[in-house]
Amino acid sequence: STDASTVTISSTGNTVTNGTVTLSAGDPTDAQPVVDVEVENHSGTELPSTGGIGTTIFYVSGLIMVLGASIILISRRRAESK
Repeated sequence: STDASTVTISSTGNTVTNGTVTLSAGDPTDAQPVVDVEVENHSGTELPSTGGIGTTIFYVSGLIMVLGASIILISRRRAESK
């Protein structure tokens, strides 16, 4: 039986409800019942894109700052070694 929140599948005295297996017959150490369910893939609504030009500006400015800091560090080391 199915409704919006519960799925129950019964076979040979064993019951699977929402992923919980209840053994009602046999030795509990026996193999657990296996349930194969095929789920159809239906496309739904598209998710909105995030970021846009705002994140690109942060990436570019961060790259410029890293390059600038590297140039300053290298030039100071060269000046100190002379």
